[in-house]
Order: sequence, then structure tokens, then C-alpha cells
Amino acid sequence: MTIAIAPARVGDCSSQGTSDPLARRAHHIAARSSGQRILEPWRTSLDQPLKPVEKLIGLQAVGTSPTVSHTRSLGMKFIVEASFPLEPFNSYVRDGTIGEKIGETLQAIHPEVVYFTDLGVGRGILMIVDLDDASQAPHVTEPLMLTFNASVHYRIAMAPEELASAGLEKYATG
Repeated sequence: MTIAIAPARVGDCSSQGTSDPLARRAHHIAARSSGQRILEPWRTSLDQPLKPVEKLIGLQAVGTSPTVSHTRSLGMKFIVEASFPLEPFNSYVRDGTIGEKIGETLQAIHPEVVYFTDLGVGRGILMIVDLDDASQAPHVTEPLMLTFNASVHYRIAMAPEELASAGLEKYATG
């Protein structure tokens, strides 16, 4: 079995000769179809056991059971920021169910990118999600609110090429 190393960031595809995220995904698909396994940056070896944070959110080598769609949609990308109050999060940590709760929530939301962080008032999460229309927002918001009592905020996210095609020239003065 051969192993392909995936870049650390979506935009860092120098190992595949491109910075295009779609090209990176095409590389992953081609590698999987030829029997290669993709080694993502959070793993340094396929034989290395998962680290506790990886167990917490159920990360695995790409190709073993992906939960995120690798197809480009025609929807809009949003940055979703959620703040978790101390309860029920602390109770989930104490009773050992936090990993299961986070895993179920992320499985329901299917974010493209996830970062856990401190949002200044406690625990939080930042995600990139791709929504086809506004009616899908509750499918992101409700799992976070119902499971963690989280407050959730959305911001529109645009890639540089989307901003370039927005036609901002029409607002130029002079």
C-alpha cells in the first residue's frame, strides 16, 4: 500500500503542484481510487494510535470513512461561531460523554472545517459550512443549541475569486 501525504492547509497544495483546493480534492480522489491512503496532518503514521483529541472528535485517515462531502456545491459558505456555556459542557466532560456528544453533533452538521478554540468567554468552536439555502441553517444551529446550549452566530465567507467576481468596480468613484 502506498501513502500520500496531505498538505496541512487546504490552500497549501505544493506537494500536488497547485494551491487550488479542488485540485487537492481531485488528488485525494485519485489517490483513493488507486489504492493509496491519504495521511492527513494530524496523523504522522497510519500505525500511530489516535491522540485523545482525535478520539474526541472521531478523526480518521481520509478514505477510511469520510463524513465531509468533497464535492463543490453551488451554495454559500458561512463561518459559524458557537460559544459553549459551562453547563452542560462540564457535565459531559465529567461523565465521559463529551466525545460522543461532539462526534454526534459534527456528524449532524457536516462542517468542511472545524476548530475548537477559546472565544474569550470560554469554550467555543469555529466551523466553515456550505449551505444551499437559508432553510438549512437550523440543521447547523439546532444540534449545537440543543446539545450544548450554545449561542450561534453566522458570517458569510467568500473565497478571493468570489470577491473578484462580485463587480465591486461599479462602486469606484472618479
